[in-house]
Amino acid sequence: MQIVERPAGNSNRSNPPEPIAVRIDEVKIYEKRTLKAFLNFTVLALGLRINGAMIHEKDGKRWVGMPAREYISEGAKHWSPIIDFVSKESRDAMNDAVLAAYDHYQATNGTRS
Repeated sequence: MQIVERPAGNSNRSNPPEPIAVRIDEVKIYEKRTLKAFLNFTVLALGLRINGAMIHEKDGKRWVGMPAREYISEGAKHWSPIIDFVSKESRDAMNDAVLAAYDHYQATNGTRS
């Protein structure tokens, strides 16, 4: 496997990310605390399907929670991310794309489970 690194100073952080095309494949409404729904979606340019993402909302702010694995440590429940982003800009771009696709899905399909 070959790993190609970007030269210093040419990271995604200095340039806005490209728009991300996302298709919502399935939504299951499940409201508990900040959680509003579980969803599966596809990042079209990559042919990458993400299963088990979550839509959260609190105080008028929404965000996408990526899949995570639960574990118990010292009697407390914790979550370890399965999918992570290398920059805040990348995470924000994916969050915006998924929320836009989710809103479109809800507008055209209603709140079907």
